[in-house]
Amino acid sequence: MFQKQMNWVEAMFCISTSFLEMLSGGPDAWAVGNAPSVPVPPPVVDGIKTVMLAPVNGLTIQLPDGSFHDYGGDLLASLTTQLTQSGRYLVVAPDSGNSADAKLRSLAQPKASSSQYSWAATVTPAITVTVEPEALSFETGLGGEKMMYGFNERISNIPDEFPLNTVASQTVGWFGNNYDRKGIVPFDSQSGLDLGDGFQIDALVAWLTIKYAHYHAELRMKVYLNTPVNSNPNFTEIGVKGDGFYFDVVGGYESYSAGIQAARKDAMDQAIGSAIRGTFGAVDRALTRVPLMARVDAVLPDGTLLLGTGISSQVRPGVLYQVVSSPQTVIEVSSTQLDGSLGKIVQGDAQAVQSGVLIEQIYALPKASTVQPHMLAAVRVPGVPSVTDTTQLAATNLPQLPALSGYVPNQSRAQAFLQSVVEGVFLPYRIWRYFQYNQAYHRVADGGKSAEQFSTQWKTEPWVSQIGLSQLLPLDAGTLSLSPPVVVAVIDSGVDYNHPWIHDSIWSNSSAWKDPSGRTDRYGWDFISNDARPYDDGYYGTEVASVVTRIAPRAKIMPLKVFNSWGVTHSSAIYSAMVYAVDHGAKILLCPWATRVMSQAIENGVQYAQDHDVLVVAAAGDGGVDLGWNPYSPAVLTDRMDHLVVVTAVDAQDQLVKVAGHAANFGLKRVQIAAPGQNISVAEPRLGLAHATSTGLASAMVAGGLARWLDFEGSSARVMDGVRQMFVDADRVSTLTAVVEQGRRLHLRR
Repeated sequence: MFQKQMNWVEAMFCISTSFLEMLSGGPDAWAVGNAPSVPVPPPVVDGIKTVMLAPVNGLTIQLPDGSFHDYGGDLLASLTTQLTQSGRYLVVAPDSGNSADAKLRSLAQPKASSSQYSWAATVTPAITVTVEPEALSFETGLGGEKMMYGFNERISNIPDEFPLNTVASQTVGWFGNNYDRKGIVPFDSQSGLDLGDGFQIDALVAWLTIKYAHYHAELRMKVYLNTPVNSNPNFTEIGVKGDGFYFDVVGGYESYSAGIQAARKDAMDQAIGSAIRGTFGAVDRALTRVPLMARVDAVLPDGTLLLGTGISSQVRPGVLYQVVSSPQTVIEVSSTQLDGSLGKIVQGDAQAVQSGVLIEQIYALPKASTVQPHMLAAVRVPGVPSVTDTTQLAATNLPQLPALSGYVPNQSRAQAFLQSVVEGVFLPYRIWRYFQYNQAYHRVADGGKSAEQFSTQWKTEPWVSQIGLSQLLPLDAGTLSLSPPVVVAVIDSGVDYNHPWIHDSIWSNSSAWKDPSGRTDRYGWDFISNDARPYDDGYYGTEVASVVTRIAPRAKIMPLKVFNSWGVTHSSAIYSAMVYAVDHGAKILLCPWATRVMSQAIENGVQYAQDHDVLVVAAAGDGGVDLGWNPYSPAVLTDRMDHLVVVTAVDAQDQLVKVAGHAANFGLKRVQIAAPGQNISVAEPRLGLAHATSTGLASAMVAGGLARWLDFEGSSARVMDGVRQMFVDADRVSTLTAVVEQGRRLHLRR
């Protein structure tokens, strides 16, 4: 009943989605069946081909509810069923494809009828199919609410350590409260378009509890096709993707409900299942280019050959095989029985036909006088080339889960109608908001102002003289080595790269990579939504980026988004962003956050940076605790990672920050340095200016100071030399000696 009542909302959603796609250039388009033209055998069924399917590894992924599912098993089961039901293939597992070399054939004994024989025939697969997954992903939502589950070429497949529920207290998320200021009520959030995601309308109905949401499922893999005569197996790139809509339960992002998880898990399962089923056509097209294969099981005294063509292979009489080791020798199938086929030599050297030799189907009788071993490739069926075969599934609308009835309150037709009206009234606003917080990089900063024209207020703030910045010479050509700018990767909620304070400092990827859907990472990447617009639809990433640019105006900011506007993230996003930053030339990774989760993904990311001589600057966290007794990540790694600097925050009097919601963490063995982090003037998205407090802002000051030092020293300078010099230059503050290593507080000397 409820599904029928949502028709009006569904229509509005489809219209608005089409409108967005039109304005943004349309949805990604994959060509269907774009494999290059290759010569293939005539479309005659000469017999049932034996196919060996190798186990599929790497397709076990985490679902939205935190559980795991092995889609590799689903893929094998689906392919086995469809290949078998097609009537053209016999599927065997690796352990059942025993060869004549491994199990010698005994001489067959004829049955009562002289034309019938019974023997333990060999199974020689015409091809072995091995799948190497490249991408398996499920994306849901648009704009600020968009989330990706799974993995692809850029986002690793890592079990998530940050599930979608908050910690036990239900008041603070996995990464503290730096993301709480916006997003608690979706209508008030600075997120992107959240069509149907709910908002507070007390006069009518409070909180829309279900929506009709868009999803996108994608599966990409290399399918290696290895024949017994191929020393270098070729492969087919197979891509399957599909779109549609599903019912999603709505809850505040500050505490995800079980309903959201159940809905998305079910939709993901169904959508990826459709993608898996859609791979059969591509695999089938690849297999048509493969000839029949067999072995000679026995040579009978009367010259009859027992051929291990496979059980119930139904090889057509008259089919020709040639001996792989002696291509001039040709065998013709005379009849086929249950166990295999009977054949006879019609051309060539009979001495070359021995028990166990491999034979391959041909389509014409070669002239013995002209065929030489080096011409074998010209006689054989053309091999399997490396091609790309892509399929776009028809749009599928998934039904509402019966299990969701426990999360959806009973509603009357009138209530449903009122909800639809409310959604429609506010649709223009949400469309406007979508474009405000899902921006591309503009050639000119918003407002047409330079950073200096936009605001000079920060120069008079206490922290500027506190760290010695006001006494330093400006960074110009006379004071710099003219080396390439230092790249600082901001791994957070994205960056408003069009803000005047930041615009001219944004990193540009000179070797931009285009993903299979045509998206180019020119100005960073959004690892939580899997798109090329790491725009900050929260606020925190823009704040810390603006602090870096105040201290090191020549530094380049690489925006890498790993949190959505509600502070939701996953391990794959964090680790993949850190690897991306290192691989794309960042010298400093700024992680202005901390978590109580002892994350293996974070540890692996810091280790990857250290292995490549890249520094990670991280916040100590804002829980007001001693990190020696209350471990936070990544601070817990300082005893074994020297390329990690953990920073806490102090006020203008060099006291640890302690204000409502932001009490700086500390620890002699975990925190190497302090920096100002209270009431700092920062930029916020869409021409915003604010004053903010957090240890993340302090870590941004340290990252900026190191980038500034590297600018002076030139491209030959090592980042760890900068760390050591920063520690030497730091002030020793008596109020910090019990909480920060050697009581250090940042002081810039250059």
